[in-house]
Amino acid sequence: MKNFAFWVLAILFTISLEAQEITYPVPYFSSYKAVAWNNDSIYSYVGNQAGGWILSSKQLSIKNNSIGITTDWYNYVIYNGVASLTDSIHQTYFDDGVTIKEYIRFQQENGQWRDTGQYSLFDRQGRKLYYLIHLTSDYGTLPAWKAFYTYNNAGKTSMIIKFTFDDNANAWRKKYKTIYKYNDTSGLIDSIIRYTWDAVNTTWKNYSKKLYSYTLASGQLFLDTVVYYSYDNNLEAWIPQAKHKYTYTTTGQVCDDYYYYFDKNTQNWIKYSWITKSYTDTLLQEQRTITYKDDGSILSKSKQTFSYNSQNLLVERISYDYNFDKQTYIPHSQYTYQYNDAGLKTNYTIKYWDTLLSTWVNAAKIDYFISQKIYSKISDNRFNIKIYPNPAADFVTIDGLEGLTNIQLLSLNGEILYSCK
Repeated sequence: MKNFAFWVLAILFTISLEAQEITYPVPYFSSYKAVAWNNDSIYSYVGNQAGGWILSSKQLSIKNNSIGITTDWYNYVIYNGVASLTDSIHQTYFDDGVTIKEYIRFQQENGQWRDTGQYSLFDRQGRKLYYLIHLTSDYGTLPAWKAFYTYNNAGKTSMIIKFTFDDNANAWRKKYKTIYKYNDTSGLIDSIIRYTWDAVNTTWKNYSKKLYSYTLASGQLFLDTVVYYSYDNNLEAWIPQAKHKYTYTTTGQVCDDYYYYFDKNTQNWIKYSWITKSYTDTLLQEQRTITYKDDGSILSKSKQTFSYNSQNLLVERISYDYNFDKQTYIPHSQYTYQYNDAGLKTNYTIKYWDTLLSTWVNAAKIDYFISQKIYSKISDNRFNIKIYPNPAADFVTIDGLEGLTNIQLLSLNGEILYSCK
């Protein structure tokens, strides 16, 4: 794919320290602990048959701008205790140091950087202007696509145009155009219409749309109905497909969500599901879901219950499936959350109910590591690595290499440009 490229270069150094359990690449601008202790660093685990946990992945995040905003992430998968770098993410910011300007993601396999990844460009209001994606998964390389975004005077999305890449022709092809229309008085969304590109007739053709309607209660507009349509090219008409109908509590929370599909044979709306929610004040306590058969009888039932701590933060969510034979709800999955004193999440755990043993079984968990430090350190040693000038053209100077046993300078393609000990 000749036209696909990213415009960012990175310099990575490999360090070997006795205090480290795994060798990690270190970005050129400083030295960091193998796990940076800030809000975006996580350890992910899966449960094993013995009831314990197996480390499956890590995400290393690095705060490097002047006010401690995260600029870089490194994602690793863990197999047999060995970490392999899968991709890295780099974000740049405008001069305020807070508003994101660029998002760049690179993929790596077997120590080599791929020519695949993601790229997003934003304006000073934090609105996405451009998006490019071309990823490789276990199932092969996914088709590349890109999108351009425009906004109205109120700063709301007005149009998105999506392109896909034609590898055979080595060219970008128009794919979809989505138009967002808003009410002139309320500013609320009225419709979202998607068009598909007709390459033969070189024109945009109707594809799908959503229409929104609202109800007025206590002087406030609430979303009442969303109707989904698809366009029939043979009939040259919009055909309804499905719709949502909502009701609300007196404090404005969604109480009921009715979902219907349109029966083209009878030209009637058929109720498919009903979600009802109950609250204490504004906190969701229980959510029940019922699905229906075509004849209106109940097909399935499920529910979720929610618990909170003294700070009104969610600490537990349990899902249940209804057993019609036993006429009772059976636990299915449990999600628990832990927080620090500042209310930041430190743990997220998922367990599944073993009906034979009547107990919860470990499924997955994530640990979040949080610190107020912009820079972290390895054990009791502090490495003040300085690399300058940045950016560099012909040479760089590196200061503060005490304790480093190996240095490699690599290109994004994984090519070793320089190596020394």
